Amino acid sequence: MQQLVRFQLAMVCMLSMWAFLPACGGKSSSVASPQVTVSKIKVEDINLFEAVVRVEMRIINVNDDPVDFKGLNCELHVDNTRLATGVSNLPIHIPSRQTAVIPITVYSSVEDMTRVIRDIRSKDKVTYEMNGKLYMDGGLFKPDSLAFQSKGEISLEGLKAFRM
Repeated sequence: MQQLVRFQLAMVCMLSMWAFLPACGGKSSSVASPQVTVSKIKVEDINLFEAVVRVEMRIINVNDDPVDFKGLNCELHVDNTRLATGVSNLPIHIPSRQTAVIPITVYSSVEDMTRVIRDIRSKDKVTYEMNGKLYMDGGLFKPDSLAFQSKGEISLEGLKAFRM
């Protein structure tokens, strides 16, 4: 008799969990990674030791729900060479299916900057890649961060008239 009561109690617990978990993992529980593109890159300062570069990224929220990020980190690569890294704790709110342009300051050593400029002098175009993570308040069924990656090519044809 006691074993039957234990079995029934175990079954009730399992059925309760089975019924409860889908409710917790509803539509808003999974968050798709945003689409990120580089919209502007501007060198702000170069000194003896480092270059300071402001990058503006367009973040596209493809989710049905708004997303709130509490910061990000990123790396910028040019022709497969790491050029700069940066972090930001700027809070970001992006409504459902909308975009936001987020500025981030990244830092590069003068040595890395010089190497990249030297390597691209004879090229007609260069590739870039920016990757990193957007940090958010995770929850029971939500991630703490979402990875992003943005790749592209930049034509250097217009720079041929200038000597680098």
